[in-house]
Amino acid sequence: MITAAAQDARGPVHVVAHSLGAVESAIAAGRVPDLVATLTLWSPAGVVVDDIAEHDEIQGQPLAPAREQGWFDFGGTALGTAFLDEVTAGLDVYATVDRYTGPAQVVHGTADQIVPLRYGQRYADVLPDATFTAVPDADHGWSSVPFRRTLLERLVDFVGSAGQG
Repeated sequence: MITAAAQDARGPVHVVAHSLGAVESAIAAGRVPDLVATLTLWSPAGVVVDDIAEHDEIQGQPLAPAREQGWFDFGGTALGTAFLDEVTAGLDVYATVDRYTGPAQVVHGTADQIVPLRYGQRYADVLPDATFTAVPDADHGWSSVPFRRTLLERLVDFVGSAGQG
């Protein structure tokens, strides 16, 4: 996805992603760092690996039915069992992230009941040029207009300042 977007844009792109998408985007940015201008991760869900590998569940839902039907209903998205198999085979969601050395920001809500704050902090610790912001009382879905405004304002400021550097 990053490669196609960078080709269409004819240069590095600004990557912004939330939750499991943030995990995937961080991995991709580490694989093709020259194609990423900035990386913004909102509530990166690195916890999904621990949930699957240690508890055989996602967000408290057991995965046995998913294996039987071939997919898991992940908030309205059908998550195939290939992903579950990759995780149980030892996927390390932090392994290549540090190869992206450009500007990065991680924003995580302190009231996130799905992904504990420490997972967002870990991404900020692993990324060489990252900042971390904990937003008081924000939940995983950033479920209020003020919280979403905060995300967008931080994004605009971040991308704008990265373009000046």
